[in-house]
Amino acid sequence: GFTDIVALLLAAGADVEARERASGTMPLHWAAEGGHPEVARRLLSAGACLDPVDEWFALTPLGWASVVDWAPAFRDDRVTASRVLREHGALPDLFTAVLAGWEGEAEDLVASDPALLSRRLGFVAEGMQPLHFAASKGLLSAAAGLHDAGADPFAVTFSGLTPLALALRDGRGDVEALLRGRGLAEDLPSAIVTGDLLLAETLARKARASGDLSGGGRYAGLLHYAAGRGEAFAAAVLLRNGADPNARMRWLSGEIPVVTPPLHRAAWEGNIPMIRLL
Repeated sequence: GFTDIVALLLAAGADVEARERASGTMPLHWAAEGGHPEVARRLLSAGACLDPVDEWFALTPLGWASVVDWAPAFRDDRVTASRVLREHGALPDLFTAVLAGWEGEAEDLVASDPALLSRRLGFVAEGMQPLHFAASKGLLSAAAGLHDAGADPFAVTFSGLTPLALALRDGRGDVEALLRGRGLAEDLPSAIVTGDLLLAETLARKARASGDLSGGGRYAGLLHYAAGRGEAFAAAVLLRNGADPNARMRWLSGEIPVVTPPLHRAAWEGNIPMIRLL
């Protein structure tokens, strides 16, 4: 948000579209995330593009002004920053639109392109699809609308979590009740999240039989989830039922993207029982 320094650098010839190596962001992403409308105006006047997508979240600057929550200590006015971007022609993605509810832009976007229902955020946001995002954020009307529009309630994030598991993980009771009311029963990710190890054992056996816990299976990311959260008992259930202890996954170590097996996650967290188990 240092407007004068931004102006000085631009006058000196700084590249308004320089990419940050770690994240693939451009300066406008950070002006948007921090809610710095005057900086955004100066960058746009200098020729900054509205639609570059970063590598962490796979969002444009407008998405960073609403969906991304990275550096609140530097935050100013994201509402005005979003308005500046919209005034210059920025178009909302579905994740940005669902934050405002379902009726309106979100519903219109899905009606015009149903494929958006399976669009994923970047790896830092776990590869969430819109229904995952709505469940995690507790966006009840959006979750209902997305489900009605055909969003897959059994789709998993890169960490192997379903919308129901995310609602449970993040304490979104309204969305949990909505999904259960629509016939979604407890699944393996939900049992892992809630620590119901007896149920997890039963469901993990079924997942093993169907290949869902193998290296390329739909629940392969669950071991990474357990390792990152220090859930050694849950990890033991997964390992007993065929989860690959060497399956690699992309995650953020500090601000450095890395692709590692679960042991690195356990080491990063300093979790000795998990390290021993793996």
